[in-house]
Amino acid sequence: MANNPVWALFDGVFQGLLYAALIVISGLLETDPVADDLYLRALFGFVVGVCSKPALDGAMIELASDKPPRFGRFHYGWAMGSMWGLVMILAFWPLSPQQLAVWMGGAVFFGAFVALSYKPTEIPAARVNLYNVSHNIYDGWHPLWRIGPGLFLVCLWSIVF
Repeated sequence: MANNPVWALFDGVFQGLLYAALIVISGLLETDPVADDLYLRALFGFVVGVCSKPALDGAMIELASDKPPRFGRFHYGWAMGSMWGLVMILAFWPLSPQQLAVWMGGAVFFGAFVALSYKPTEIPAARVNLYNVSHNIYDGWHPLWRIGPGLFLVCLWSIVF
């Protein structure tokens, strides 16, 4: 299935459907009356699955390259951890500030664990062909620009909410 061009194109949709199902199931099990926003949260979970596909693919392609970037492993961990954390926050919303901090800390732990344990393998041609890999868009930029804007948005969101 890894070399199937159709799977490489639509695995983000499958991932989004999986996240939406996880959010709906956890929402149905959590409360007796169904929450008003459950299906909207499931839609957001689907969108997270679809929209995170290019970031995850890019991080995997980058790590499997001949010269992986200096902070490429952290970029992969950031992509995995932020995606997982957002889905968990959507699944168990509404949250108190303490619960939100726990899920955000869990996302950091999950991202760090995945980044440190990931073993780069050869990326199938069907997946690489979906992207323009002729150059790195971060060439000439400091490596922290990969995760810096996301950290800024998380801090801003934490202050506002």
